[in-house]
Amino acid sequence: MKRLILMRHGQAENIFENDFDRNLTTFGKKEVAIQSEMLRSNMFIPDKIIVSPARRTKQTAEILINTLNIKPEIEYADFLYNSYTTGEFVDFLSGQNNNYQTIMLVAHNPEITQRLQVFSQNISLFFNTAGIAVFEFDTDKWSEIENKQALLRLFKN
Repeated sequence: MKRLILMRHGQAENIFENDFDRNLTTFGKKEVAIQSEMLRSNMFIPDKIIVSPARRTKQTAEILINTLNIKPEIEYADFLYNSYTTGEFVDFLSGQNNNYQTIMLVAHNPEITQRLQVFSQNISLFFNTAGIAVFEFDTDKWSEIENKQALLRLFKN
């Protein structure tokens, strides 16, 4: 079984001069810490975290790692900051090492919500800041997730 955790970054500053460099707010840091504890209590711990290179997503991942007291592999993926299709997303995941059982992605709206809607087959779901969804796929290979039904195990905004 493969597990995919999708997370939107925590609440960020409303400074739009340079979107890429926006920091998390105090509230954003708190909501990420709360969501991290929720992941721990449900035993959804990532082996690898793939993060958009924007400052607020990096800060979100740092809080997760510190709160969970884990040392996962970290990968910064430029495409997560930009617009991407579900096909591109699945192709990217398909190339992941099968030694990773649980991969987490920390990214941005609207794309992260679009992936949530596609995998859950529910267009009414939407990620608020620090929202988390956990999906499971009945396969041992990341390259096979495109052909597998995703089971939504947890959704928490």
